[in-house]
Amino acid sequence: MQNEKLKEICVGIFVLAFSLVGFLFVNPTDAPVTEGPGGLTWRTIPFIYSGLLMALAILFLAITLLRGPIPVDEITAEEAEAEAEEVAREAAAPHPMLFGMDVAVARRILVILLLILYAKAMEFFGFALTTPLFLFVVLFVFGRPKILENLLVALIGGVALWTLFAYLLKMPLEGHVWDPVTPAISQALHALGV
Repeated sequence: MQNEKLKEICVGIFVLAFSLVGFLFVNPTDAPVTEGPGGLTWRTIPFIYSGLLMALAILFLAITLLRGPIPVDEITAEEAEAEAEEVAREAAAPHPMLFGMDVAVARRILVILLLILYAKAMEFFGFALTTPLFLFVVLFVFGRPKILENLLVALIGGVALWTLFAYLLKMPLEGHVWDPVTPAISQALHALGV
């Protein structure tokens, strides 16, 4: 009981220390800090993340310290036997395979390859074209068969990410070699006064 609480306290202290290091040493070389578009600097996001992580670590420690002892569930012999049978049934059941490997492993490898392809494709086709396409393909890889629903989620996700990066974080998203969409969106937003 107390051993679990001690583990949680140690985790909370570690996360708090990690967030403090990130908060205090985000600029260890004293590099000049200049404001960019929207008043943001290169330190803004790390400061926000460190501050939020610090607040969550303090909240986690407070809850852990104020909470009573952690109850330990006693497992009866019948429950242990039923759980062992369940594990044996799952192990004996055939797992779906793809190219000689478990489907879950194949999906993870495919998503990593898609991320690499996405990063390379963004250099040529820009953010506005590649992001919805990437989201659509990843949804399909993870087994969502409804094409129209996936397309809608990918388009909404692309717009949400565009809003986050271009509008809120003021990142200069410019068109690349074969990207007519990004400049068109930027010009439309400037025409609207955004």
